[in-house]
Amino acid sequence: MEGDALINELASATGLPKAWVEDELRGLLARKGLNPSEFSLENLREVLAEFLQETLLNAKQELAEQ
Repeated sequence: MEGDALINELASATGLPKAWVEDELRGLLARKGLNPSEFSLENLREVLAEFLQETLLNAKQELAEQ
């Protein structure tokens, strides 16, 4: 599975609003220069890993500032 079918499957599996998840995933892929209709599962894993790492680092920084 890849491309749009993968985005659709992942968005459905999250339990979050599907349109929002699809938009977010497409945005993350686009910022990495990946075509949202022609990317692989491995590409998605890399993009999501970077996103999670950035999110955790930002949360850690915010906690340290309190």
